[in-house]
Amino acid sequence: MIPLCFLAVIAAVAGLLVVGFALGTAGASMILLAAPMLGLVSLTSGLAAAVLALRRKSVFA
Repeated sequence: MIPLCFLAVIAAVAGLLVVGFALGTAGASMILLAAPMLGLVSLTSGLAAAVLALRRKSVFA
């Protein structure tokens, strides 16, 4: 679960960096195509981590 959370955060930060880089560049259209893919990776790995967390047996139960 921790690696999935790490991947989600890294992909989200990379997506923000790509958008920030694209705003300062002339050829922004090709660079901006990477942002939705990084968002998809972040969303998918975050949801997978949430599913794993919800399926685990609670230590407090």
